[in-house]
Amino acid sequence: MRPASGRVFGGSIAPFACNHRDAREIDQELGARENPAVHPMAPKPLKSLRSPMPLNAIRHQIGPFVVLEWTSPLQNVGEATDLVGACMSHDTDRLLLDAGVLPPPFFELRTRFAGEFLQKLQTYRLRTAVVMSPLADHGARFEEYLREARRGHFCRFFTSRDEALAWLARE
Repeated sequence: MRPASGRVFGGSIAPFACNHRDAREIDQELGARENPAVHPMAPKPLKSLRSPMPLNAIRHQIGPFVVLEWTSPLQNVGEATDLVGACMSHDTDRLLLDAGVLPPPFFELRTRFAGEFLQKLQTYRLRTAVVMSPLADHGARFEEYLREARRGHFCRFFTSRDEALAWLARE
């Protein structure tokens, strides 16, 4: 005896998807049109999840390496993912930032902006060089942070653009 809720296949019960009707009959019953994209059950196109932030970057070819220099002002920690995406779209893992594109909270350690921002870049293994003016005074605590960060493998701070590019061009 066969159960009413399914068909028997090889000793197991499996629910059946359609009871002898074809897809056209079901579409007519649901009121679907010829274009399957307007079917009431058709999936809707996905909206872009990317932010409307324009890509303002300069691509440098230094020997075998591509370095992306970001030129748009950054506002929040979340924009680190935009930098990661931009580097991936340019097929590089090297990023050059000028201190002028960084917001003031970056230089205030109590905001934790610098640590969170650079950690996101390091998570994706981006080698990041930040160029700062040697005359800039951001306080004693930030100077301590700079001394420690200058020894890092993924992020370093430089006083000249040429030094930063030379570090990014190394393996």
